[in-house]
Amino acid sequence: MTFPEFIFKFAYTDVTIRYCFDTTKTISEFINYIINNVYIDFDIRNDLIVEIIEAGKNTNQYESEMAPALLPSSIVFKNYYSNQNLHELSFYIRVKTRNNNVIRQVQQMRRENGLRNLHNQLTNI
Repeated sequence: MTFPEFIFKFAYTDVTIRYCFDTTKTISEFINYIINNVYIDFDIRNDLIVEIIEAGKNTNQYESEMAPALLPSSIVFKNYYSNQNLHELSFYIRVKTRNNNVIRQVQQMRRENGLRNLHNQLTNI
């Protein structure tokens, strides 16, 4: 049996990976399956927290990569996403420490790089 393939992008990076998943399994099984594969495939230390975020959840409150993580549920994956085309569904992988330092550091680096790039663009006009 062939399962749908989903794209996962590490939050605030250009790194992507694809995983296939049996959509007749639950959201909890999906989260565990992806997280376990990410730990192995990217040799991530087990003291770091890996979260899965549905892409495209950009609001005025937060950027897509900072959206709340997908919560475990006994709902079957294909039922949970029944209103969406599964072939267009993608996710972020967010890795952080227990006190969220990784996310804060990445956000700060992005702000600093954005300001530096803006400054360089303005000085070259």
